[in-house]
Amino acid sequence: MSGDPARDYYYGIVAELRQTYVTTKFAVAGLQHFADQTAQHGGSTENPDPRIFIGARAPDAEGSPTHHLWVRRSELETAADPHGPTPVTLAQQWIVSTFHRWDDVHRPHLAGLCGV
Repeated sequence: MSGDPARDYYYGIVAELRQTYVTTKFAVAGLQHFADQTAQHGGSTENPDPRIFIGARAPDAEGSPTHHLWVRRSELETAADPHGPTPVTLAQQWIVSTFHRWDDVHRPHLAGLCGV
């Protein structure tokens, strides 16, 4: 703490930006890792684009939650592409969230601290 409330608040903003950016990057990296792991289990000649289950438990397990997803391997590969829809959407969500936090939370707070 510097003793200057505006400077301390600014450092908090920087830490928040870093945390949210790293979270976004980990989400993209996790998706790519998942795609890489599933690619190791190749399809067959009868089914070159198999469906992949994404869920907490096996889909037929007793008590398996209903919020799971089946995707084709090709869908996962498209989603994991660094320039594909999922990383782009996550980056856009980070930008919108960052702008919202600045415009609705941080800017008014800093203005108050600076007497503006």
